[in-house]
Amino acid sequence: MLASRCQVWAIVTAALMAARSELLGDQKTRWKEVWAVIGQGFGEAKRAAAEGVEAIKAEAGLYAFALGETLR
Repeated sequence: MLASRCQVWAIVTAALMAARSELLGDQKTRWKEVWAVIGQGFGEAKRAAAEGVEAIKAEAGLYAFALGETLR
């Protein structure tokens, strides 16, 4: 939970800094940093979702085994 909060703040901070750079006309832009942080977050979310699906499948297999039924 703490890691996700830190990641959210990193995204917000990077986005605000990029927006500030654009508004003030700074030559350096940070949008690449923003997209890199967001992309990293999506990768972690995809991995966590895949683990969740596997856990649900494993639990369903345990219930089926306990009840003596086959999985469909």
